Amino acid sequence: MKTLSPLLVALMPAILATGCVSAPSIVDARVSRTTLFDNQSAVLSVTVNDKDGLEDIVGAHLFTGDQGFWFGSLYEVSDGVFETVVDWPTLNEQQPIYFDFPVVRELLVVVEDNHGEVDEVRFTLTLSCRAGDHACDGVCYPIDLACEDV
Repeated sequence: MKTLSPLLVALMPAILATGCVSAPSIVDARVSRTTLFDNQSAVLSVTVNDKDGLEDIVGAHLFTGDQGFWFGSLYEVSDGVFETVVDWPTLNEQQPIYFDFPVVRELLVVVEDNHGEVDEVRFTLTLSCRAGDHACDGVCYPIDLACEDV
């Protein structure tokens, strides 16, 4: 009869514990609008499941796509459903909005559980001004008005 090596015996509790932990799973992700004008907001919503139970979920957080900026936590509006509102001023505060043509901002929602396991989903929002306008420091102006002049 073969015996287990001392190393395998020592690692067995960690192997068994790891096998019992389940990461949260984002089963649905929605955004109320994909194009955002200067006077609008968008609702980001994720529905989350966890085989360890919904009580295992610590929360959901909104970041820039590169995770360089944390916007804050999403609110749990019902069991396993988290939402937040993203608006133009918040995006401008994070990174000033300047463009002659619409630009895309990528956002990342990360859901975490009590074991540090995560799932994530990316959203993209197109920032746009009305036809004939461009953005200068988060404000839309007629395209013939230079940003330096406002």
